[in-house]
Amino acid sequence: MKILICEGATDMEFLTKLLMKCYSFRQNNVDRLYIEKIGLDPYKYRKFHVVERDDEIFVFFPLGGGYENIMKTLKTKSQIIDWIRRGVSKIGCALDLDDKSAENLIDSVKQRLSTKYGDVREDGNYTLKVTIDRSNFYVTIIPLGDLNISEKISELVGKDLKFRKHKIEDLLIYLVIQDDSYRRIMTQAIDFYLEKKSILYGKIDFIDQKSIIKMLESLCRYPDYGIYELIIEVFSRIENIKNLLPQYLTDSLEEFLNYQQHR
Repeated sequence: MKILICEGATDMEFLTKLLMKCYSFRQNNVDRLYIEKIGLDPYKYRKFHVVERDDEIFVFFPLGGGYENIMKTLKTKSQIIDWIRRGVSKIGCALDLDDKSAENLIDSVKQRLSTKYGDVREDGNYTLKVTIDRSNFYVTIIPLGDLNISEKISELVGKDLKFRKHKIEDLLIYLVIQDDSYRRIMTQAIDFYLEKKSILYGKIDFIDQKSIIKMLESLCRYPDYGIYELIIEVFSRIENIKNLLPQYLTDSLEEFLNYQQHR
């Protein structure tokens, strides 16, 4: 049994679909017994997924979401001990890169956990081995975002573009634009963004990825749930998704799925 903690609902939906499409997982019908199985309050953690291949993976985000709440969860000693007792073998943390490299993100998490547990060591390219009360638990960092998104989108649309901090939206934008029909819409959305922002604020140094995704959401059949519609469309239309994602994302996810612990 594994746990994959995300920063929010978008990450949770994206990674669930990725596990199903590229790694042959199936999604289980969820009831409150599943969330009680890993000792969480079913009234606080209503939104979660369970996928299964050879083992169950619980995919959810902490109450409130965000990086700090993930760190708070990992640094809650009683929670980790309870998960170990319940048979959780691995914890994956899907975290936005923001302005960090994958290596810097892992180092940042290592430092944060070290302040709580002391004995934290690298045990794989993306995995940290944490010792707590003579037991070990393993945390695999799964970096979200694409450090090369500016160059990739610039080449596809024929414009010199620069995007802001790197988050899950990087991946969505790059996958969406692979589809010919969506590429035209995406190009128009970017042009509209640049034109209106320059009128209001003058020179635009960076494009905000979330703003572009919000524009696409507004065109979906149900805009309030547009992000989920976009994710479903991407995973139904694009066949070679795994090859289009950054190497550190697929490598870290596979390390989380397959990593052999040495106790």
